[in-house]
Amino acid sequence: MTVAKRFEAQYMPEPMSGCWLWIGAVVGSGYGDLKLGRREDGRISAHRFSYELHHGSIPKGLCVLHRCDTKICVNPDHLFLGTRNDNNQDMIRKGRARTRAKLTKTQVAEIRALLVAGESLRKIGRRFGLSTWPVIQIRDGKTYR
Repeated sequence: MTVAKRFEAQYMPEPMSGCWLWIGAVVGSGYGDLKLGRREDGRISAHRFSYELHHGSIPKGLCVLHRCDTKICVNPDHLFLGTRNDNNQDMIRKGRARTRAKLTKTQVAEIRALLVAGESLRKIGRRFGLSTWPVIQIRDGKTYR
């Protein structure tokens, strides 16, 4: 089965919004994920694949943005290209911009202790009102050294 056929089998149209909702694999960031074939062929975000399938290639350095603001939507009519700055401005306009969390030294120490104890990244993040990314950054010593 071709990748395009597998793609077509992994979304469901939602009549009220017009979104095509991805029902296949989803990565931690909430976007659809599509395997391109064999392991060495890699993976692609489902919305990026949809854009390429219906509109053509994505120029280097551009992002595929959602008009509908639904991460699992793969409707090509809801997708458009923009720069990273366009993506950030779109996120701010739609009220999805996260302010950088300010953690105390005590909180960072507690996060590190929980990591050593084997607590999951997601559970730690929820406990401190964070996504998993800042927890990973703390674990890897990239922030709050």
